[in-house]
Amino acid sequence: MKRNKSVLLTRSSTQKKIVSKKRKKLNIAIVSDAVDYTSGSSISSIRFSKLLIKRGHNVVIIAAKTPYESPEIKDIKTYRFRSFAVPKAEGKFFLAFPTVQEAKDILIKEKIDIVHIIIPFEAGYSFLEAAHSLNIKVITHSHTQAENVFLHVPKILGRDILSDIFTRYLFWMYEHSDALVYPTEFAREKSPKMAKSMRYEIISNGVDTSLFKPVNRNIFLKEFNLPAKNKYITFVGRLHPEKNIITLIKAVPEIIRREPLARVLIIGEGHQSDYLKSVVSKMNLDKYITFLGRIDSKHLAPAYSSCSIFCLPSLAELEGMVVLEAMACGAPILIANAENSASKFFVKDNGMLFKATSYHNLAEKAVEMLSDSKKLNEMSKNSLRESKLYDINESVKRLEDLYYSVLGI
Repeated sequence: MKRNKSVLLTRSSTQKKIVSKKRKKLNIAIVSDAVDYTSGSSISSIRFSKLLIKRGHNVVIIAAKTPYESPEIKDIKTYRFRSFAVPKAEGKFFLAFPTVQEAKDILIKEKIDIVHIIIPFEAGYSFLEAAHSLNIKVITHSHTQAENVFLHVPKILGRDILSDIFTRYLFWMYEHSDALVYPTEFAREKSPKMAKSMRYEIISNGVDTSLFKPVNRNIFLKEFNLPAKNKYITFVGRLHPEKNIITLIKAVPEIIRREPLARVLIIGEGHQSDYLKSVVSKMNLDKYITFLGRIDSKHLAPAYSSCSIFCLPSLAELEGMVVLEAMACGAPILIANAENSASKFFVKDNGMLFKATSYHNLAEKAVEMLSDSKKLNEMSKNSLRESKLYDINESVKRLEDLYYSVLGI
C-alpha cells in the first residue's frame, strides 16, 4: 500500500500565541456556511480558525443563519446570512446566501487580506466575486466531492447528471482561485483536473494530539454504562448512505458467532438513523449493536480509547478525520478499501482493509484482528506512531505559509 502523500512532520504545540516578527498578522475570512453542523469541513474550519487566531491572526467566519449556533465558535467573530436547510441533513446543514455587495462590505470593513473558502457554494461564490473586485487573494479548500453530496439521490432521478454539474462548478470555482488546498494527494487526484500552472498545497486536516490521546477505557464505558468485558468495534460519523454503515451491521452475525464478546457502537446522527435501527431490530441484533447518537466532543477521545477496533466502512472520504482521531487514541483501524475513499491510505501495520461492500470480508478481517490480542496491541502502538505524522499544528503552519506565499509576503 503506498503511503498517504499528506504525511506531515511533527511540530510541537504551544499554549501561547505565536506572532511572527518578520511577517504581519493577517485578516482572514473563512467561508464555511455549515460551521454549526457536524462534518469534516465544519470541524476543520473551526480548528484551523482557532489555531490561526492562536498564532496572532484575525479570523472572521462567514456562515449561515441557523436555529442554533455551535458553542465551538462563540469566541470567533461570525457573520451570518439568510439561509435554507439542505435536504437529508437532519435540518442542521444550512447554506448561506449573501449577496456580492454584502460580501464586499464585510471584506472592506474587516480589512481582509485573504479569503479562504472551505464550503464552495453560494456564499463561496459571492465572496470569490467580491474578493476579485477588491483585488483580494482567494484560496479554496477541497473538502467536497460529488459522492458526498449526491449519493443519496437515486440514479433514476439524475444522480450522475447532478454530480457532473457539481464537478463542473467546482472546476470553475477552483480555476478562479489563487491557490487550492487538498487534504490528501488522493483528494487532488479525485478533484477536477486543473492547469499545471495552478498553485496548490496538500495539507492534512491534521489531529490535535493534545486533545486526542489514549485515556483509560473505563472512563467511557462507565459514562455510557457499557460492560468492560466486551470487545468494541466503534464507528464515529454521520449516519448517511456514503458512510456505508449497513455493511458493518450486516457483518455482526458472523463476527459474534466467532467472537461472542464482540459488540458494535455506532456514534453519530443522521437521516439514516431510523432505517439503520430498524435493520438492527429485524436482524435481532439489538443486544450486539448500540446507537449512542451524537456525543459531546469531550467524550470522543475516551470513545476511541475504549474500542478494540475503530471501523470506517465509508465509501467516500477525501481524508477521514475520525480515522486520525482514532489513531491518535491508539485504536487499531479497520477501513473500507473503497475507490472514493482516501482513508484506506492510513492503513499500514496499524490495521486492516476490507472489501468495501462485502460484509463477509469485513467480518473476516474483524475476527482476525480480535482473535489475536498480541497483534491487536501492536496495531494500537503503530496507530499512535502514525498519528504523530499528522500534527494539526504543522498543518496550520503550512496553511499560514501558503497565505503568505500567495500574498507575496
